[in-house]
Amino acid sequence: MFETGCVSQGDGSRFMRLVIAAVLVLFFASCAGNPPYRTQLRTDVQCEETYSQARWSDDAGRKNPDAETQRIARLIQHDLKDSRVGACWNASAERHAAYDLYSVEFDDQGWLADTASGRVPEETQLTLLMKGLNALVGSRGSADARPLSVIIYTHGWHHSAAPADGNVIAFRRLLESVSVAEGDLCVAHRRDSSGAGNPAVGAACSESESAPVWQKKRRVVGVYLGWRGDSILGSYIKGLSIWDRKHAAETVALGSVQELFARLHTFYLEHECHLRPRSAQEIERCADVRMLTVGHSFGGLITYRALASRMTLGVAETSPDEFDPRIGNAYGYGDLTVLINPAFEATRFEPLAEVAASRPYQGPESGKETQLPLLIVATSETDWATGWAFPLFRWPTTRLERADGAERRANVRTVGWDPRYRTHYLGLSSKPDVCGLNENSKPTERLRAEAHWSDEQRQTNYVGFGSQVLELCDSLELTQRLDWALTSRPYLPLWVIQTNKSVIDGHNDFLNVHFVDFVRQVYYTILRRQDVHMQEAVLER
Repeated sequence: MFETGCVSQGDGSRFMRLVIAAVLVLFFASCAGNPPYRTQLRTDVQCEETYSQARWSDDAGRKNPDAETQRIARLIQHDLKDSRVGACWNASAERHAAYDLYSVEFDDQGWLADTASGRVPEETQLTLLMKGLNALVGSRGSADARPLSVIIYTHGWHHSAAPADGNVIAFRRLLESVSVAEGDLCVAHRRDSSGAGNPAVGAACSESESAPVWQKKRRVVGVYLGWRGDSILGSYIKGLSIWDRKHAAETVALGSVQELFARLHTFYLEHECHLRPRSAQEIERCADVRMLTVGHSFGGLITYRALASRMTLGVAETSPDEFDPRIGNAYGYGDLTVLINPAFEATRFEPLAEVAASRPYQGPESGKETQLPLLIVATSETDWATGWAFPLFRWPTTRLERADGAERRANVRTVGWDPRYRTHYLGLSSKPDVCGLNENSKPTERLRAEAHWSDEQRQTNYVGFGSQVLELCDSLELTQRLDWALTSRPYLPLWVIQTNKSVIDGHNDFLNVHFVDFVRQVYYTILRRQDVHMQEAVLER
């Protein structure tokens, strides 16, 4: 006899019939191809013109983003048939005017793509990425070193690293906008307070390789983590792959992607200038690398599973009650990690949430640096995929598991839909914009206003980040929620946010302009604080 909570014999037979039907459908369905979609590592073809023709048009994109994505996808598909320019899109390394884009792909077993035969070539997509990054920064003190802004993105269900994939097109668009923001950040913060400019920190930003590091804008480098987001093809049946693709994502998270994240972390620590106290001489010799990590949907699962232990360590080992209090604030992976509509069980979030709730954090009253967020989890209240589709398929697969109360709910719901972990709500305010912006504000005006907002936060030692309501530029309003069921800690570095549809509408709206505005403000507030510290160290010299 089954115990309470298990399926009955009748329920079991009906469930088995559904499983058999699904298996038959899958058996006769066509399969998606295996990675890599980037079939060559690099190309010697000149690609500047090819890439420029496929750039995102802001005017067209504002009117109809889906149509603009389709236009670019058709153009790329046409180029792929042309032997002269097809190599530009097939290469795993794309060098655009404003940024570099590297693709690193993994198969269903979590191996680096194209290594299933057992022979790992001397050069892979991963080694090419690391060689490219090291070439950009050069050795410490190198005259041609470049400061870098590294953006890592892991896609979700139904996507891949194919050059015409909608997520790849969206990521290129994001990288270009980051390049614009980096230019403004360089101008605003690599000069002294008089505005005249100081040669030590750069009177102006430069693209010249021979210029000192501090006079250069951070070069944007995108790292796109590709995996087999679809296993079967067909508009009406590919949704049946949800079990299979979730399992694949979990396998990928435990595979060679661990090596990728480890190598990038080591590279970041080697070339950052801001985590540890450094002398002016040390700062001038380092390359100044910053890193933002983003995962969407099952890509959020991969990112979280791969990085959870690192983030747990960064919270636990900095606890003043347990370890050396001189370490300071809790830290995460790189400068910030963002998970958008992540598709993993809330129960997997419990260990990190518990350790984060078990210790205090520095606030403005401490006289030390206020703890800023290290992880942002954002889920739209209109995301049907994680809101009801995920629990629907999780429920029958957990019938034989033993879990009660809060644990039972967390085992079925995604982290963004379990009130136990929710800390904030993000929406648009009806009040006048605190930065004086409106929908007609130019990008430069927006960035300058956001920079002023960040400076105001720093002047108050970020007291607003712990307030009940934080008003940001662009009419964004972040409100603390009382849902968090663990010990409440001021300045908790884990933000689990529910957004309304104006910020993220549904599952795939991860580049909603309002959400991008939000992440940009939080991320560059973190970076600006670090820039100020380095600037002060150089000026004191």
